[in-house]
Order: sequence, then C-alpha cells, then structure tokens
Amino acid sequence: MVHSVDLVALLYFYKIIIFLFNKSKGDYYVAVKAKGYKSEEVSVEDVNKDDSIEVDFELERSKAFSSLNYPTDDDNDYMEPKRKNEGNPRIGDDLGKLTDLAPIYFNNDSSVIRSDAQLELSKVASIMMTNPSLKLEVRSYTSSVGPDEYNLRLSERRADQTVDWLVRQGVNRLRLRGVGYGERGIINRCKNNVPCSEREHQENRRSEFIITDL
Repeated sequence: MVHSVDLVALLYFYKIIIFLFNKSKGDYYVAVKAKGYKSEEVSVEDVNKDDSIEVDFELERSKAFSSLNYPTDDDNDYMEPKRKNEGNPRIGDDLGKLTDLAPIYFNNDSSVIRSDAQLELSKVASIMMTNPSLKLEVRSYTSSVGPDEYNLRLSERRADQTVDWLVRQGVNRLRLRGVGYGERGIINRCKNNVPCSEREHQENRRSEFIITDL
C-alpha cells in the first residue's frame, strides 16, 4: 500500500496498475505496462463499488529501454521483466527518459504533488525499491513567471516535496538529493519577458530524476 494525501492505493496485477486517486468520488487511473512498449494510462471517473468497467488500451513501441529491474511480487501478482537499453544506464542519465515516465509537472506557484504526478512518482519509488544501489538527484525547475530569486526558492520546495513523497513510499532518504534550479532549466523559448502560453510555461514547471549512483 502506498500512502499520501490523494494517493490511496497502488495495486499490481499482471502488468496492470490500478491507481485510486480520489476515494470520495471513486476516480481511478488504470495503467498497462508491457516489455518493449510505452506504458499507457487512462482515467476512469465515478466508479462505484460493484461497477464493472472495461478499458481499452493501444500501446506504442518504446524506443528507450532500461536494464534496471522492475518490481516483482513473490505471489506472482505482477512482474515486469528486466529491460535492456542499447547501452546500460549510466551515471548522469535521466531516469525518466530511460523508463518513459510522463513528466512530473507542478501548477503555477505551487510545490504540491499533483494526482497525475503521483502515478509517475510511484513508478520511480518501485524502481528504486527493486534497485537498492540506485541513487538519484531530484532536479526541480520553475517557469520564468515571477522574480528569479522567488522562483529559485520555489524550485527548492518542489525538490523537497518530490523527495519527501518518495521517502514516504519507503525509499531511503540517503539515496535521494533534491536540488532546486529555479529558471536555469528552461527547455523552450519562454525565458524572462518572452510572451508564452500557459501550456508552454507548464513544460518548465517540473521535476527530473538524474542517476548519481548505480
């Protein structure tokens, strides 16, 4: 069981992940993972206790493979086979790119871990629990909206919140280092004084996971 404010349950069944993110409304994420394919998730809303829901998935071939071990279960409930990259993961690699994680985004002027991010963070926690020598630097960033100094502090809070979330799932804090980079990680044209859409600014409000030890 994985606990947080919004995350209630994370269950593994034969490569299917069921993720209850709003208990009062009965809202779920349902995800499917398969070797050699990108994971796919959909949301299912207003599910009652006795409902039977059918969800269709169409998985895309993955171009990125990792030799990291994925979670296994002694009761054979779930097992993701070991995956191989064209080259083994190296120190300095981005874990998210190696494992096709969806971006960990934040709302504007917020360090709160969103429901959509919790599903991806649960995957990071699972990978770390099954790879005990893996260590990560959590790098968090902001958009260019707001003063630079304020954004630096905001990014530090985002890094701290991301690390704290993983620690609550059972990851040893000594294996994680959170660093806020403020506006130093802008990945598009949206630097100071450049008019941009909210969607463009959203791309920069994120956390990344860089491998520091294997």
